[in-house]
Amino acid sequence: MTRAADPDPFARFQVSTRAEYDVLIERTRQVEREGYSSEHDDAHSRCELALAALSYVQAASCAQRDIADSLPPPSYWPWAEECWKPRDPRRNLVRAAALILAEIERVDRMEAHLSAHPLPPSTEERGS
Repeated sequence: MTRAADPDPFARFQVSTRAEYDVLIERTRQVEREGYSSEHDDAHSRCELALAALSYVQAASCAQRDIADSLPPPSYWPWAEECWKPRDPRRNLVRAAALILAEIERVDRMEAHLSAHPLPPSTEERGS
């Protein structure tokens, strides 16, 4: 079954540009199709999401699609090589932006959790 074309594709997310829309669609795809939920992302507390984004930004610097598609992952790629799927420069930038959004959301959740559950003062702060 095909869906009817949305008369205003930006209305779903209340965005004004195609770039914003594409980033939010990619983030939605990551969550809904790939299963990269908040819980999944929260397990990546060693900058993996940011490093993955950086990897796709680097791949975007390759202007020729045939080169970008065959690039090996950079040394700082945080996951298995089979997870590395560069495409054309714009698509790589959209993926990078969606990964940055996921990392910002993860940091926000972590900070909210720490605010709600502060750590006890250290020995030094209590004046031992």
